[in-house]
Amino acid sequence: MLYIFIFVLFSVPETVFPACDVCEQYSKTPTWQSINDKFEFACPEGWKVFNRTRGTYCMKIFYTNYPQYIASAQCALSDAYLPGIESETEWTWLYTTIRSYVVANGDDYGYFWVGGARIPACSYNMSNSTWCSLSSNAFIWGDYYLTGPATILDAHLKGDNVGEIQNCIILRVNADSGQALDDISSTVGISSDSSVIPSGYVCGKPADIVGLKPTCSTS
Repeated sequence: MLYIFIFVLFSVPETVFPACDVCEQYSKTPTWQSINDKFEFACPEGWKVFNRTRGTYCMKIFYTNYPQYIASAQCALSDAYLPGIESETEWTWLYTTIRSYVVANGDDYGYFWVGGARIPACSYNMSNSTWCSLSSNAFIWGDYYLTGPATILDAHLKGDNVGEIQNCIILRVNADSGQALDDISSTVGISSDSSVIPSGYVCGKPADIVGLKPTCSTS
């Protein structure tokens, strides 16, 4: 007698039910918690937790001078990216934390990469148009976990494209007081004639889903 077995594979998000070959690794993760058989969201140690509209979000500031493309690649090593800024709560935390660093270093300013890019329709030649003069029209955050991206952009970014093609966004924090988002060239940190030296970068990512230990086959 011939038996035919048909196996149907369902795709399950790995962050919820990790593959069996990493079960032991997950069971030893310090942030793993079992709370009444419910999921909860947790950020890695050293990351700041924020409650965004779409869910729990994690941010971390890194104090290393990199050009934009390397900063982005460094974030990717932590499964993160250069983030947008959703709320005044995030904005205030970034300012307070970075300003402490700037003052301690005796610097006048600190420049930190965040996400965001100028759209092609508002390139250097078009930046003076009425439509492109509104920052939330000219730039996108590129942060898929962001809700209401226009609020911070319109309040704090002056994307004037002065003097050169400035397609990226950097967070500038003053030692005395104040901070702003500034449009800036992607070559800052590479070109020796730039007056701006990046102080670091910000990484962001949605929180990990933890809480239920996966059941793994012993076969």
